[in-house]
Amino acid sequence: MFGSDFVLCKATRISDQRKGEPDLIITFPSGEKMTVQVTAKDDPKKFIDSKKAGDVISQSARFHPDGFICLGRPDFQELAREQAQHHALDKNFKLLPVYVLAELFVQVREGKIDKNDATNFLLNARGYLTIAELNKMRKS
Repeated sequence: MFGSDFVLCKATRISDQRKGEPDLIITFPSGEKMTVQVTAKDDPKKFIDSKKAGDVISQSARFHPDGFICLGRPDFQELAREQAQHHALDKNFKLLPVYVLAELFVQVREGKIDKNDATNFLLNARGYLTIAELNKMRKS
């Protein structure tokens, strides 16, 4: 998805992860970079816990990113959501459920959300991200 042009950024996959590194580095046109950890639970009734959600911060140290994204499926536990709000006070940290990213992609493709707005959302939104926040960006 990041290889398409739905947002203005370049994603690089970190294929050699022998030291617990993030999965992706996303670089934006302004030069800012964010590290991304992708995590999933096989059981759709089990959500991602706060420790796993926050691992992207410690795993990213050597990359010196401007921000952190934990991209997760099916969703995040309540404690992880609460902790994300605290991390977001002093870091550009976000929990992004896969279904929210997919909805962002679809709404950009449908012309309901501008590509620049979607890019700014991925770069600047903080905490636990929801579809309700996407709907605030929709064109009238």
